[in-house]
Amino acid sequence: MLKRINNFKIWDNSSFLLQDTLDYVYVINNQKDYLSYLETTNQDFKVVWELTNSVINPEIINKLDILIYKDNRNTDEIVFLSDRTIEVVWNIQLKVLCRELLKRWYDASYLIGIPWTIAAACVNNSWSGRLNQSILDNVIRIEYYVKNKKYNKNIWEILFSYRNTEFKCMNNIFISKIVLKFEQIERSELSIKIEKRYAERL
Repeated sequence: MLKRINNFKIWDNSSFLLQDTLDYVYVINNQKDYLSYLETTNQDFKVVWELTNSVINPEIINKLDILIYKDNRNTDEIVFLSDRTIEVVWNIQLKVLCRELLKRWYDASYLIGIPWTIAAACVNNSWSGRLNQSILDNVIRIEYYVKNKKYNKNIWEILFSYRNTEFKCMNNIFISKIVLKFEQIERSELSIKIEKRYAERL
């Protein structure tokens, strides 16, 4: 159910120590909540994961509706297809996705230690600097809405650069599904990569 929270204190809900208060926010847990929100207003909005830089930007506070979504640990919403493609809902934790990929010998070792959800990682083009590899290297397609209009974009149609994408500055956008593809490699090779990645994160 779509939930509205009035007088939302950023201080209590963010790692950024700013004593600002949003008049209200909406909390969305699934796509149904998002569509319910669209039925309530024509206001411009921004969807964010928990609280991030974009929410506390003075140009945004109290000028846009803020839709906050929580992360999702439900592995049933990670769908493994026969051609090594993986369909993932928007709010799956990246660490949960990484764990499920590694269990099936997919080479996702570079994702170890990268925070956020899959949607937030795609919007920000999360990057492993040491490995010179980004999440969008494995993305095939992104399904998203601009308000109530649905789009499907292949990766080559999306503008992106180092830790940036065309989605980052957009308002009124809701990413609903991501389709990815990973290579499966030998267990011994993957184990070495995992050990090396953990050592780099120490």
